[in-house]
Amino acid sequence: MKHKLFLFITFVAAAFLASCSNDDEVRGLRADECEVELQLASVYRSANTRAVADEEVKTLDILVFDGNGVSTDSATFLYSRVAWLKSDGATYQAIIKKADGLDLYFAVNAHALVTSGKLTEDMTWSAAKQALTLASPATLGTNMATAGLPMWGEAPNVNVNTDATYQNLGTIKLVRAVASADVSVTKTNFTLQEGWIANAVDKGFLPYDAANMSAAASFLFNKADMPAAVTFSDWSYTVPTGDSAIVDKFYMYENDSIVNTKVILKGLYTGTDGKGTATYYPLAFKDPADATKKRAATRNTKFHIVITKVNADGYNTIEEAKNGEEVNMEYDVVEWDESSPGDIWVDGPKYFSVDQRWNDVHVASYAGGVVDLEFQTNYDIDDIAMKLNATDAGVTNDTLKTDRFAILKVERPDSQGVMHHYFRIITLKDYDENATDNPQDFIIDVNGKLSFTMKVTQDYGTDGWFDGYDVEDTLGTRSLQHISPIKKLITHE
Repeated sequence: MKHKLFLFITFVAAAFLASCSNDDEVRGLRADECEVELQLASVYRSANTRAVADEEVKTLDILVFDGNGVSTDSATFLYSRVAWLKSDGATYQAIIKKADGLDLYFAVNAHALVTSGKLTEDMTWSAAKQALTLASPATLGTNMATAGLPMWGEAPNVNVNTDATYQNLGTIKLVRAVASADVSVTKTNFTLQEGWIANAVDKGFLPYDAANMSAAASFLFNKADMPAAVTFSDWSYTVPTGDSAIVDKFYMYENDSIVNTKVILKGLYTGTDGKGTATYYPLAFKDPADATKKRAATRNTKFHIVITKVNADGYNTIEEAKNGEEVNMEYDVVEWDESSPGDIWVDGPKYFSVDQRWNDVHVASYAGGVVDLEFQTNYDIDDIAMKLNATDAGVTNDTLKTDRFAILKVERPDSQGVMHHYFRIITLKDYDENATDNPQDFIIDVNGKLSFTMKVTQDYGTDGWFDGYDVEDTLGTRSLQHISPIKKLITHE
């Protein structure tokens, strides 16, 4: 099957550096201003990006509120600043007035909305959120190349130092303002022609509601957040001739009850009992725990719909499909939260994702250093092999070693007790500038369906990303048993 690569974007709690320094190189600042720098963790570009880069930053506006040191809905709007990208291609800069207890909000790809005049001085945060409402979801996919996908980040209670002219805010974590759906077809007796999102809400908030997060630092959402008095609308996408997928074209604002929302596909069933003309097939967003119920769409959620079987023609008209139940089409839906780390490969209903640093891993310069790269999958753990050469049988239940490095699969719980799964890389020797076995390529093979190369480099003076963890006897041991399905899978027949 054709593998499609999607980027899982990592969204975790923002960490801010309090250190400031006097910088004589800064010019043009007033005495009450400070130049701030920040990075955006959501932006990652690998060699295998998705067709439409919905993580790309086109514009960044910083909204400054006076929270008086306590972030509440009564914080008042002061002003906004446009941030600019430095020549390093990764660091953003802006000029902020010095003050303590500021609430900073980061609006990505929403410059027109921020500068539309809807935000006024001294407006409370509660009122500002209502003003920052997005509309026309049908244009999100078509305008991606020029406007980008709206995203949002937050940094509450920040002190912009009063004694310095420079401050580093650290890394800001972003969340998409929408959910999305894509479709792929695995059957040869069906030609996909057009697709619709039907009965979807027509507006949504740019900011998210922190109260809807399932955990304070997870950026996983357990409840949708939508404006009052929304209406429902439809929009369509024409499939280019010969394509068998609709990728990143269906963006949906949050909906706390998408009872009426459907994907409708128009296509030609080519079976011998077919009419010979295109018909319409409705696909519902059913709850994986109870197929009689529909589910909510929360921001930063992806629905991957895989057509697995087409038995006959569908409805004759789109209106019949909008009002009817599923008919003559079987499909799977894989749902995942795009706050999970890394890149994802999809093969029908199966998926495998891995920390986005997989193709450029830098480890400690000393023996005994450890780096953990998280992965998630609904393949069995024993389907994942680690190799030195593509023709090797590979190691699945043990540790793969070279003279300098070791790699194995481990699991460890987070603060909530939920188990997470990792490729653990351990350095066995100190750095040697004359070593011929550095860097080292490890090949990861997933059930014979996916193979990718993990490049590991030992750098002089590097501590590694994950240090201080008690490795003990993990070398040569089997600490993984079986991975539980992390994503929700629904099968419709």
